[in-house]
Amino acid sequence: MIRVLMGPKGSGKSKVLISLVSEATANEAGNVVCVVKDDRYNYSVEHSVRLINSQEFVLNGASEFYGFICGIISMNFDVSHIFIDSITRIMNSSIANIDDIIPYLEKLSEKFDINFTIVVSGDQTEANVLTKKYII
Repeated sequence: MIRVLMGPKGSGKSKVLISLVSEATANEAGNVVCVVKDDRYNYSVEHSVRLINSQEFVLNGASEFYGFICGIISMNFDVSHIFIDSITRIMNSSIANIDDIIPYLEKLSEKFDINFTIVVSGDQTEANVLTKKYII
């Protein structure tokens, strides 16, 4: 399953993300991973959540980000959910380029039974076809 949480800056996406992470931690049997652009969630999510600060890595575009996600999965096959906050900032790309990563995430979700929740700052009208398909 893929979900895209999209809205303008200041619309409450971070609070929703924290709530979804807590829900996943309580209800899913596997490990929960949260890929973020900085350290802002260090004290907001359960200590069992694997927080990964993407600023420690150089990730440019969908193919590099796909490799990064594959590395996370290959190190721990018990991952049940990967949350990705600020995906455009992490991939150093625009909202239009999110459609480039969606097919990769679809395949990973199906093959490894992993849920993905992606947070995007921006107006939903800027999203392309694949991204719009998963907006919640």
